[in-house]
Amino acid sequence: MCSDNSNQLVSIVVLRLLFLSLIFCVGSRESIVAQTPLDFVQMSIDLANRKANDSSFLALESAQSIVNSSPNPDSVQLVIWRVRAALLINSGQADSSFSYLSKGLDLIRSYPDRYSDLELDYVINLGSAYASERIHDKAIPIFQEALTLARIQKQDTKRSKVLNNLGIIYRQMGREAEALHFYEESLDIKTKGEDSLGMANTMNNMSYAYLFLENYEKAGELNDSAKNIYRKLGRQNDFLSSKITEGRILFKREKYEEAERVFAAVSEAEGKPSTLATIIMYLTNAGIQIHKNNMDEAGTYLSALRGVIDRLNNVMLSTNFYELDAKFWAAKSNYKKAYESNQKYIVEYAKLANRQSKALRVRNEIRFLSAEKDFDIALLQKDKSIAEFEADQNKRRIYLLLVLLGMAVVGLVVGRYFYNKIKRQKELISKANEQNELLLKEIHHRVKNNLQVISALLTLQSRYIDDEDVQDALMQGNNRIESMALIHKELYQHDNLKAVNAQEYMSKLVDNISKSYYLDEKEIRVQLDVEPLWLDVETMIPLGLTVNELLANSMKYAFDGRSEGNLFVRLHKIKDELVLHVGDDGVGASLNDIVNKKSFGYSLINSFARKLNAELKFDNNDGLKITLKIKNFKQVA
Repeated sequence: MCSDNSNQLVSIVVLRLLFLSLIFCVGSRESIVAQTPLDFVQMSIDLANRKANDSSFLALESAQSIVNSSPNPDSVQLVIWRVRAALLINSGQADSSFSYLSKGLDLIRSYPDRYSDLELDYVINLGSAYASERIHDKAIPIFQEALTLARIQKQDTKRSKVLNNLGIIYRQMGREAEALHFYEESLDIKTKGEDSLGMANTMNNMSYAYLFLENYEKAGELNDSAKNIYRKLGRQNDFLSSKITEGRILFKREKYEEAERVFAAVSEAEGKPSTLATIIMYLTNAGIQIHKNNMDEAGTYLSALRGVIDRLNNVMLSTNFYELDAKFWAAKSNYKKAYESNQKYIVEYAKLANRQSKALRVRNEIRFLSAEKDFDIALLQKDKSIAEFEADQNKRRIYLLLVLLGMAVVGLVVGRYFYNKIKRQKELISKANEQNELLLKEIHHRVKNNLQVISALLTLQSRYIDDEDVQDALMQGNNRIESMALIHKELYQHDNLKAVNAQEYMSKLVDNISKSYYLDEKEIRVQLDVEPLWLDVETMIPLGLTVNELLANSMKYAFDGRSEGNLFVRLHKIKDELVLHVGDDGVGASLNDIVNKKSFGYSLINSFARKLNAELKFDNNDGLKITLKIKNFKQVA
């Protein structure tokens, strides 16, 4: 059997000969461009799948040399860049793939109608490159963009792969619950598409997430399902990896003998589990042997991992390794090495603690403090130099604590200063507002008093006048003044200085007008139906004067020669309009008489209607009824 290097050498020679034969055997340059570059790209992919990476890159170089001489190279060039980037990512050189992916995306987005089908693959590869470098803050939004493109293009298979990648990223960040959300959505798509291998891979990832969350029952169920699929598909290496996960779950459930038997079966079986699964098996075996106090066996497994574990950049595995390594050296009475491993365990654990949920963090902190205390006691008893080192560390911790305490005190003093300053400003503003409200109430009170003085003067004047028309005019003027005075009285008697309660105001206004026309001496009933709306002064003054004019007109003319009758005042908000109805069941009047009447009251009503942007309607059936649909009003909450 040939080695990997000899296979690669043969592949290089074959590619060189194939490249020369294609150049000399094909009749024209155009036919080479049309047929051979993609052939070389496919060769590159096939070679990469056989782990012949050098030959794979050489095939791409051959394709690139042909494309460079083509008059329209863009479409093939995009394929070459994407395959080259994928090869770099898979060979651990993701940082070198960014330039190819960026160039490709720029070209694709320059011609969105021509190359839109390639954009999704490029975005997925770019996200994978950042994920390989563990630059999660950039990988996540790129994968989110890929999800959007996959939905638009209805590429469910690629969408499920992106969801699975997002799950892996969130699991690496220690956010297992969010990872499971993406895994579940990916699994749902793969199940509907009957993608058996994809289902098994996703269930395997979900099993690890539940294992981290200590839900061993769920982890076991998912791992068993994945294991059965791998066995049916003949995926022996993946099957063995899932068996290792089974052993890890048994270990976590403290079934050490069963876990040991599973690992023994994996070691004797044909096939090769993944590197990560093998490392997990070695770690778990070390843990089993330490539990059984077989330190020589545990040391064999730990020694095999010492040169590997730091290169993995996997915080969870590093934490587990250094915890076991510290216990191993302590059992061997090598307290210096035990201390060194314990310090590394503490560092790795601190990284891991930042990624865990609150409940897990509390449980692990107890273990952390207990382990640290046990090792500190042993080290202080065995090595004076280490004790001095610890004392120095304690001094540094105290110094750091004092610095943090000093910063906290300064922060507290500064915060207190700004709090008191803001509090004083609020008190000054509140006091100024109270003074302004008091002043405004006083103004309304004085305006009301002045209007009442004018009203009293008009009443007094009317007693010395014999002409009934003049007396009537003075009474109408007096009622108008009283209606305005009533508004100012309502304002200063309530806490709300900006608005008047329409229901309370109309009730008092109708009562005042009724007394002016001595309705108590007749059987004239006033029906009031007013919504309790808070309306501002600019609305209430013209509205009150309008009601005053309409009621006064009805009381004077509607019941001429009658001793009984009905009046009504209705005010409601309907949609965006304020609707006022005022009417009676009296003798009525013709519309011509109303419209052509040159009275001061009618002029006032028209003027107020214009001010309120109101539509004015008259109805002369069964008495006179007037409707105002007001559009220009302001309601105060």
